[in-house]
Amino acid sequence: MQKDKYGPESYGGMRLWVFLFFLLTVYFSLWEVRLPHTVTAGISFGIFAHAGAVLLYAAMLITGKIYWTGEITYQEAAGAGKSARRGFALKRLWVFLAGAAVCCGYAYLRSGGLQGGSIQDSLVSAAIFCVSIRGASRISL
Repeated sequence: MQKDKYGPESYGGMRLWVFLFFLLTVYFSLWEVRLPHTVTAGISFGIFAHAGAVLLYAAMLITGKIYWTGEITYQEAAGAGKSARRGFALKRLWVFLAGAAVCCGYAYLRSGGLQGGSIQDSLVSAAIFCVSIRGASRISL
């Protein structure tokens, strides 16, 4: 049985993701984005942070470069099979997709009349993101 060939260690895709995420962050913070008035900056942050993580893990799923997280070394990633790397990235992708769905659900509740302020929205979004990070950190290779 032939072991799958794992490419050389490269962080070019990660650098591209960081650069694009930075540009999108600057764009959305400098120009008014047309969102319903009930979607505060705190809710937007939660959705945007989860979307960034989803895109990162989607890129890891496609490329197999799971060592970009920093929790896994290149040697560990190279030693794992292709299906293990894909499974790792896919599980973490689902965690952040679920977190994004919860943020969107909270935004929907706020638009439906749920009372609260922007500080509450920021705290709720940050808590959801922390729970997502904690959940993803429990997934190992």
